[in-house]
Amino acid sequence: LQQKEFVAEAVQHLKGARTGLVEIRCPAAVHLRMGPHTAQEIMSKLGPYLNAYTATADAFLYAKELLLAETTNEKTLLIISDGDRSCYMRAGPDEEFTIAEELHKNNVQIVYVRMTEYEYNKDRVPRIASGPNDKIITGTNFRELNTDILKNALDTICKEVD
Repeated sequence: LQQKEFVAEAVQHLKGARTGLVEIRCPAAVHLRMGPHTAQEIMSKLGPYLNAYTATADAFLYAKELLLAETTNEKTLLIISDGDRSCYMRAGPDEEFTIAEELHKNNVQIVYVRMTEYEYNKDRVPRIASGPNDKIITGTNFRELNTDILKNALDTICKEVD
């Protein structure tokens, strides 16, 4: 699966869930505000994956604004990234930790799908994800986003809601 197909598949399986879409690429951008979006809407908003710098903290700021405005009890942020952060426009380089802490305090579950074969920044991901390593799903590269990783991500998200 490509990244956008992966996200669209996840949305398709989370029937009735309100979703939003923030792209982590530099510059980070909100593509869909929170709402009952379809997989087709997701597919139409994202372009193909391109190697790019990532504005992790900026994307987290956008996600925080979207999620904290929601009145639902269960909130989940699904991050798909290599764990690196390389571009800062709205937020400083380590502000992602502060934002993650604020989301945790507001009962937002953070599930991190970390796709990289490299060891760099691997210590950053546990500081962002909610709780232990069961909220971190790993693969070696983005071409490896397959149905097993999708199932693992959905199981992790749905475990909290049950």
